[in-house]
Amino acid sequence: MVIVKEQPSTPSDDAPPPSYQCVESSLSGSIRSSQTRQPPPLHPHRSHTPSLSPSLPPSPPLSTCRSSASTTNLAALIESKIDKQKTKLKSNLIDLLNGATAQNVRDAKNMAYRSVRDVVKNPGAQQSVALIETCAEVCRAKGVSFCDVLQDPCLEGHRALYWLIIGRPPPNEYGLLSTILEHSRPLSPEAIEEVRLACIQVGDQTLFNHIWRHPAYGAISGTDELLLGLSAPTDHIEIQEATINEAGTFAARFEIAHFHKRMTISGKVTFEFIARGRLWCLKFHATPDRHTSAFGPWAVSLSIVHPSPPTWLDSRIVILEPMSKPSALLPAWPLPKDSAIASLLAVSPSDFRREKSPIQFRLQTKSHQLQPSTSAKTRVGRTELAAWFAEHPASPSLQFPDSVYYSPDGSLRVIVEARLDKPPTDQGCVIS
Repeated sequence: MVIVKEQPSTPSDDAPPPSYQCVESSLSGSIRSSQTRQPPPLHPHRSHTPSLSPSLPPSPPLSTCRSSASTTNLAALIESKIDKQKTKLKSNLIDLLNGATAQNVRDAKNMAYRSVRDVVKNPGAQQSVALIETCAEVCRAKGVSFCDVLQDPCLEGHRALYWLIIGRPPPNEYGLLSTILEHSRPLSPEAIEEVRLACIQVGDQTLFNHIWRHPAYGAISGTDELLLGLSAPTDHIEIQEATINEAGTFAARFEIAHFHKRMTISGKVTFEFIARGRLWCLKFHATPDRHTSAFGPWAVSLSIVHPSPPTWLDSRIVILEPMSKPSALLPAWPLPKDSAIASLLAVSPSDFRREKSPIQFRLQTKSHQLQPSTSAKTRVGRTELAAWFAEHPASPSLQFPDSVYYSPDGSLRVIVEARLDKPPTDQGCVIS
């Protein structure tokens, strides 16, 4: 009787796939057995002498063929199962991101809060911007408002923007700030007030100007965006501070693009800036005509915005003629002859032009200090010091596009001189 040894079974294509652990153990076991297993005895009736036919190459040992085939089959099986598992994992991940179950929403929101806190603690990290973008994508996929997360005062009673401003990043590192502003659009009135508070506390006009110009802040009206376009030159603001006779003073210089066009169509041009520990608002506005759709007389006002502290104020708004020569970003503009701010700004007398007298408006407090506006958006009221253009004989000419006070490109140059002190009884210089 001949006993035939049972051959090891091979996996069938129709059989269910084994688990990773089973496949790995099978592979390792097969490799070990192939290394230690003795070759089975050859059939007794077959010749042990290899064929000497010149047309056929010598055959490898049978044990080597079986071992190689077994290893190859198992390796191919493992690779096939791994590919299937990867496909399934990717499908599950897509389903997880697209799912909006209560648990998924909570997980996404908690992840966003933790990530925002980590970014605020280490804003200089290279991956900070990428982390914020990733949080925004995950929150969007799971139906979570990332804007609400960023505007939640959950970081020691403040929002993420507040702590980024307090950190006072240099101008070349505004990328993270811009990214968070973009995902916070639009800022709520409470968030805007907190941004103002942080900017007042650090006293950084450059930083505030970057935020003020961002669409999330909402300072630029939709009419101005359509009117000016993306290619229009931007307005320029420069602040210089000094202490003269124990009183805090500042000079704010403005170059306002397309001033006449904006006043004629929008009816207002507004600027906010930081100076002397306060947030100021300079506003040019036109009163609507009751009988027509056009705008009536023009006015200019100066105010402080909450949460700025109240102050005494003796100020003067000066509208200058354009420079006769092309200038840099903020040229040394002509100043009133009797203004001591000329020495403060280091302007040479040779730069003055006296073909036309500057238009000046004197704005000063009387018996009470100037109080800040209590609303999130500045508005005309008793907290402002205002003057009508009609009070100066030359100012009505600004309502015409060919006024000598406009540059060839339509821009207007304005200086605000201010002393934070009780006005004197005489009407001398604001800064002396």
